[in-house]
Amino acid sequence: MAATSTATLIDVVVLVFARSELKTLVGTDALRTVLNGSQRAMFPEPGTMSLQPIWDLIEDQPGFDAEKAKPPMCRLKTWEGRLKVKVLMPHALEILDGATREHEAMLCNVGDDDLNKLLKLPATPTPTSKTRAIESSSASARQKPKRRISAGLALGLAGAGIIAAGISMYLTFGRSTSNTKSLDASDLTTEIKLADVRRAGTMIIATVPDSDTWLAKPEPERRKQLEHLGPKVLIQQASGVMLVDAKGGLLALFRLNKTPAVVFPKR
Repeated sequence: MAATSTATLIDVVVLVFARSELKTLVGTDALRTVLNGSQRAMFPEPGTMSLQPIWDLIEDQPGFDAEKAKPPMCRLKTWEGRLKVKVLMPHALEILDGATREHEAMLCNVGDDDLNKLLKLPATPTPTSKTRAIESSSASARQKPKRRISAGLALGLAGAGIIAAGISMYLTFGRSTSNTKSLDASDLTTEIKLADVRRAGTMIIATVPDSDTWLAKPEPERRKQLEHLGPKVLIQQASGVMLVDAKGGLLALFRLNKTPAVVFPKR
């Protein structure tokens, strides 16, 4: 049987973390976006999935607990045969033996039937009473996962006019409201020279002081710079980034959704 597709593997990773105690660190849509942008690191060669890039991502976030990271990582490892890929554990967890991995995997509130649904396989037989008791105990300590990060900006509903109006309102009133948080430019990127970086609600708005120089760069280069913002936007628990010029004019928009989206307004 052929190895599971990378798209399905990412679905599996998102499912496992959404059912783990790390679900409060990341939202499902945002995590999927970052993983989609990290496929080269996650899948270094055909038939292999590395969990190290995921560990590197969540380790940097406030509230990270290595003990809580074990169950989802071990669950993915125990599914190695069913996924038809070699799962490489993060370096920090390589020391765990098989028995420990099996035990930790049981603490993650996701089972074989959940995997079967993603793989479109028949349901597994009813678990034994011992297995059911363990899974029930694990499940009782958890609530249904909630998305912490907005699914995006709904550009199709908003339209360019409303986006521009939103920027204008932010520049006029946003700086004086309690709903904004000032950020360092390095919290977002070192590839683009930024000033006055703020998070207003779930949106990060940053000024590009030398906008003409930035706009003179080839569009593919600017697009790649924006796509690289994904992990930092995720860490800031935001849904996207608006880049504006010194007068508040929209230069570019990057939003987190099931796939990264970059929009350059017509000029």
